[in-house]
Amino acid sequence: MLVALNETSLSWRLLSIDLPRIAPYVDGGYGNLHVNITYPQKDFNNLALNTEGISITFNYRISFSYSNAILSIYQKINQTDILRQSIDSRTCSKCTASGNIITLDVLRCTFNDPGGHYYIQMDNNFVKSSEYGEPLPGIDSNKWTFQTDNRTLQIRKGYGGDILGRVRLTTNGSQYFHGLNSSEKHDFFTNLINELVLIIPTEKGRLKSNEHSQFDTSSSESKILISLSIIAAKSGDKKNATAIKDDLDLLISNKKYTNISTGAITYYLDETYGFKSSVSVAEFFEIHKTKIIIWSVAVFLFLSAFLAARWKSPEVKDSFQ
Repeated sequence: MLVALNETSLSWRLLSIDLPRIAPYVDGGYGNLHVNITYPQKDFNNLALNTEGISITFNYRISFSYSNAILSIYQKINQTDILRQSIDSRTCSKCTASGNIITLDVLRCTFNDPGGHYYIQMDNNFVKSSEYGEPLPGIDSNKWTFQTDNRTLQIRKGYGGDILGRVRLTTNGSQYFHGLNSSEKHDFFTNLINELVLIIPTEKGRLKSNEHSQFDTSSSESKILISLSIIAAKSGDKKNATAIKDDLDLLISNKKYTNISTGAITYYLDETYGFKSSVSVAEFFEIHKTKIIIWSVAVFLFLSAFLAARWKSPEVKDSFQ
């Protein structure tokens, strides 16, 4: 900066002063000069499915503010922002702040959609400066964007047939459901499935229900169990029923931090129960296939030996008459 100093009416003197930079750091596209880099990086397009951790590296030492600020993970589906998980530093037992890096564990079901478009938003005062104790600004929506790997070969393997199961309603949900008439109960099941298809997410037609309900005799609070079936994938590029079952159970069990808590109907699902599968006939044979084959072969060999011995030996034949 140049400053003109008028020393006399006939002379001037110029004083040059070097000013510090407005900020010593460059914005990496996060809209926050305090953020150095993240994992996954901004605009990354190959995040492994079911990734269970994210991190933010700041330009200096920080610590959690332990305020009511939240870090939220969203997925964009058909121009709609779907909350996949929220993280509260006050209750996150596996969130760490070390030096200038915070590391946050995420649910396995959060990044579960091949080729999904995600962004992470961080509220102001989620972290603070370790040196000055001052809250730091967050990251606005649609700044920290990235995409999951589109290769479906990463989708978890497991039982590929239909899975029959059930979920349980909370006490309030059970009271609400019990007061509905038949038509309203039908709408309840329809809306529940539509919400879950979007929250998991999965294709329409993969979740069904015979709309059967009953009281859970193991609960002392008169909670209602309702049936829910997961339909097998019709092609190899879709998640199988086991993967959907695992994701659904995890989403419900962590209801407080997922979109299950915000749905008009999913709000009534009991997080202490999750999703429990019943063993279908097909699944029973799939699980015990080896034992059934061994048992069948043993029975066949025994009967073959018995019939052969009876045919060859008249004495044996007569003894059974």
